Amino acid sequence: MRGFWMLTWTEWKLYLRNPFAAFFTLIYPVMLIFLFGSIYGNEPRFAGFGTIDLSVPSYIVLIITTVGSLSLPIHLSTYRERRILRRLAVTPISPLALLGAEGLTLFAFTLSGTLLMIVAARLFYGLRFAGTITSVAVAFVLSCLALFSFGFLVASLCNSARMAQAVSFVIFFPMMFLSGAALPREILSENLRRISVIFPATPAVTLLRATWVGESLRTHLPALGGLLAVWIVSSVLASRLFRWE
Repeated sequence: MRGFWMLTWTEWKLYLRNPFAAFFTLIYPVMLIFLFGSIYGNEPRFAGFGTIDLSVPSYIVLIITTVGSLSLPIHLSTYRERRILRRLAVTPISPLALLGAEGLTLFAFTLSGTLLMIVAARLFYGLRFAGTITSVAVAFVLSCLALFSFGFLVASLCNSARMAQAVSFVIFFPMMFLSGAALPREILSENLRRISVIFPATPAVTLLRATWVGESLRTHLPALGGLLAVWIVSSVLASRLFRWE
């Protein structure tokens, strides 16, 4: 157990030292709040909610997607390419412990970026929240589990950091723009909205936006089921396909 926590702490420090991961997880979401807040403000326009109020849950998914579908596969594939995973394979650390430490680090990183963004939106734009902390927390945790598991699956399939980078970018950018994490799905054409359902971030956006404005999880069972399916299937496949080298 002590080895698990030491590995988690080491992974946390390594992520903080990674300028790409630190910027897009901790700083970029806050920049988006200030950018679009300065353009649109946050006056109530949509059933008592402003632009920032409705954008924050989507940006939360953007953070989760960036960490899970971009940073995680590249990070683990780099470890494999540099034979760091091979060295870990001869230690008492099991693949499950490694994936657990990585997942816990990513969750802490994602939660930190989310809280920073929420605090900035609240202090400067009076962020409104009509849901319950419990329902939003459930949606947040489930979204993290689904998208992180998906990232682990991508990492398990890639043989090198370069390959992981290429695959991650091919997946990340369409998912970011079509899922509703960066742009509202309402502005997309009907055909693009149909395509967007294949991305795991789409049900995450649906669920977080719904719970943020006070809707019940029960009213969005397809999105809930979609995230559960992504989490279970990706976890099973990643655990079977994971390679140390």
